[in-house]
Amino acid sequence: MANPFPDLYPSLEYFWESEADQTVLDLANKSRQVNQHSPYDRRRFTLRYGMEDDATMWQVLYPHYDAHKGETFTFFDFWRIPWARPIHVATGDGSTRRFMLPAKECEGLVARVGPTTTAATLFSGTGVEGADEIEFSAASTPAAGSDISFTAAYARRRFLVWYDGGPNSAATVKPVPVDGGLWGVEIHLVEEIGS
Repeated sequence: MANPFPDLYPSLEYFWESEADQTVLDLANKSRQVNQHSPYDRRRFTLRYGMEDDATMWQVLYPHYDAHKGETFTFFDFWRIPWARPIHVATGDGSTRRFMLPAKECEGLVARVGPTTTAATLFSGTGVEGADEIEFSAASTPAAGSDISFTAAYARRRFLVWYDGGPNSAATVKPVPVDGGLWGVEIHLVEEIGS
């Protein structure tokens, strides 16, 4: 993918929360049908930007929304937070030694091959879209079928997301009032589960 979300930290507010991956339909007989698409929770990212910087909105953010509102794209979480639970990177093939991480700006990285901590060299920002990469030595090349994962003291995780307008609604960029009579924009991104 060559269309990541612009790396512009929201000027007003930024947060994400977990939610069930489901759709809810209100049926004609006044009952409700819930379709659970995945047993895993997904993340809903909320980004709020001030409109006082028109160049950011109309020359960067809106063109990205307009071009990619119907597809998935890469988003790097703005929070550099600890990831203590191992995050899957790839499955070894017995010869590949360099792997792109689903993160960037990693610090305190620990690489694992299977359950074993294995020494690897970190290359910051050298992967696709600025992702970090790790490389194992020739002597510790991951075996075919081995699970390669990592933990980090801090990292900006990479997610596949899409623009969202809410349950059963089309994608949208919403204008929102801000203190002092100013206006901002609210953008919702939803994580693609299983990608």
